[in-house]
Amino acid sequence: MIVPVLPEASGAVDAGQVFSATPTSGGGLRLSGSARFVPGAESADGFIVPATMRDGLALVHLRRDRVVQTGGRRTVDGGGWSGLKVDNLEIAAADVVAGPNAGAAALETMRGYL
Repeated sequence: MIVPVLPEASGAVDAGQVFSATPTSGGGLRLSGSARFVPGAESADGFIVPATMRDGLALVHLRRDRVVQTGGRRTVDGGGWSGLKVDNLEIAAADVVAGPNAGAAALETMRGYL
């Protein structure tokens, strides 16, 4: 299961509070940031993370084994949530789901399905 990490501020598309990324020479990204509340994180195989860049918003796929999970809690319905954190993590070009020219539109489309 791949879990989306949505921006935390009132549903705003501005994901600067969550993660930020800079390009690498191989077409990938270098990612840093955190999210405090990710429902379903404890059972996820990976995450789709929005990251601000100088040129716009990118969406990045992160495998579960590449993030630090923090502060997990169980919910009354049997589910749970955790926080996520990465620091200066190199992301391969193949794991960039949408680059800065298409990331904001892709995030809005994704929101429409949730």
